Amino acid sequence: MKVKAGLTVDNEAAAREAQSAMQKEVVQEKLNEKLNAGKVQVSESKADRENANMVQIGGGKKNKGKKRKAAVEYEEVFQVDFAIIKKFGMLSIAAPTSADDLDKCLALVGEKKEFYEENGGVKL
Repeated sequence: MKVKAGLTVDNEAAAREAQSAMQKEVVQEKLNEKLNAGKVQVSESKADRENANMVQIGGGKKNKGKKRKAAVEYEEVFQVDFAIIKKFGMLSIAAPTSADDLDKCLALVGEKKEFYEENGGVKL
């Protein structure tokens, strides 16, 4: 009754909590040992895996001179996925390497589309 009222400490509950804390520490230590030994690997997050599949074009070289505090300039990053590059390669069109190349590439894709629509039924 005193335990329920909070007047005394339940020794069994305190012992169980201490035991579970010790077990968690032992498990964490074993996991760290296996990680350091190379037996276990930590998996990457989904965002990290997606970023690994992206190609970043441009934005590599930074200005090394004095930086102005008032005017902060941001360089626009142009990213192209490997799947898109592969699809451009299937059409024998060079993939765009900057935002300026997008209009030219889309025009070439349109021309290829028209060509295949007109000549798609012709047998070789």
